[in-house]
Amino acid sequence: MNDLEATIVRLERHADPETEFADRLTIQSLENRREMLRSDLAEATRSEFIEVCDYRIIPDSGASYSVSAVTGVLRTFQELVTIVFDAITTQPKERTTSDPAIIAKTQFDFGFAYSGSLGVALTIENERLLAIESHLDQAIDAVFGLLKVDSAEGLHGGVAAYGTPAVRKLYALSKLHRDYGMSADIKWVRDGETRKQVLTQPPEFSELCSVIERRGEEHTEDFEITGLLEMWDHHGRRFLLSPPEGDPLRGAFAESFDATTPRRVPERYKVMLVRHMKFNYAKDREEVSWELVGIEDLN
Repeated sequence: MNDLEATIVRLERHADPETEFADRLTIQSLENRREMLRSDLAEATRSEFIEVCDYRIIPDSGASYSVSAVTGVLRTFQELVTIVFDAITTQPKERTTSDPAIIAKTQFDFGFAYSGSLGVALTIENERLLAIESHLDQAIDAVFGLLKVDSAEGLHGGVAAYGTPAVRKLYALSKLHRDYGMSADIKWVRDGETRKQVLTQPPEFSELCSVIERRGEEHTEDFEITGLLEMWDHHGRRFLLSPPEGDPLRGAFAESFDATTPRRVPERYKVMLVRHMKFNYAKDREEVSWELVGIEDLN
């Protein structure tokens, strides 16, 4: 199949006006042969319970393909499917799975590449269950759904169902497509029939990246800490406190806090703080900030 595709591409790119008619006949014959091979492939996958994931990459400007972009897209898509499959079969995780059994069940094999933009057929074994979808079918359906998320609510649902690692991989995949200006036309094919399909273009990938960059899980927690106040900036409304253990805490005064009362530094105080924790999916890290809501003298 790969040799056949390469021959078709070569003939199309190096067409000679003097032999145009003969070349067209040759190309038509090769295309007919390609359809026969695809039919044979569908029959072979049917008997072996093998599915085909048809991943077609379409450059926005008709430019050439970056090797790092193409390999990065396929690798990240593979990892995203594995993470979502793991969440469906077990539970959503805080970290990417390294379970060899899960990885083995979701490992795509290279089938063949074809012309017409850049298409790669990935193959994988899949259960055939009567009247219901397998876990792999569900994972593919979920990934296709994630690729169409366009709101914070949709993203929140993805986090709840598949965990933060899935959103991190979704962002990485979307960013590759956005930065390199490539659309993704992905089909889930069984027995030669397209069962699921998603088409996402660079503007949609850009919007998906923006949704993920804006959205982060935020949690707050109240603390009362007795420590050494080392900075008290009532003009800039900032403070620095060294607790009995751990690193110094830097933060800002709450909007409602009255900072007009002077404080001595360095001096020990009991301080009421709110810790704000927000996970940034785009940067793949947790961001922590401290807010001072009250302070009391120890004497």
